[in-house]
Amino acid sequence: MEGAAPIDLGRHVYQLKWWAQAWYLAWGVVSGGLGVLFIVSGIAAEDWRAFADWRAILILVVFSSFGYFLSALALRSRLMLEGTRISVRYAFFEKSADLSEISGCRNTTSRSASFWRLQLKEGRGYISILKSFRVDDDFRAFLSKLKNLDGGQSFVNLPL
Repeated sequence: MEGAAPIDLGRHVYQLKWWAQAWYLAWGVVSGGLGVLFIVSGIAAEDWRAFADWRAILILVVFSSFGYFLSALALRSRLMLEGTRISVRYAFFEKSADLSEISGCRNTTSRSASFWRLQLKEGRGYISILKSFRVDDDFRAFLSKLKNLDGGQSFVNLPL
């Protein structure tokens, strides 16, 4: 954070908002349930030859894996500010950085979500933070210290 006084953030852990957790968990159960339904329908039809086909096995694995991933996304995702580090975990993937490595932030919107994108220095990439995390004034204070790469207003006044 160029030009900003060093700050110690303490320890703050944020989870997804309840509706985001419910959404991902519901889709995870539906997707995993489709994999189970596929198995049950094969058992009910007593057509075990269908399971020997590689396409059937692939369908089963894809639906079950996607369901597991969405469920983990709902239950394991977190945003953590601790000392001078920020880390974000989505399901099984985690990325973290020291605050001195962040060059700025921008608001980004995709088809499915909007998020803050923390740009890291020296071409190290970025950290995306979904706006569906439950955040508080400490996180807003953290955002206010970052340089706005959108060129617009400060992040303090932007709706979360």
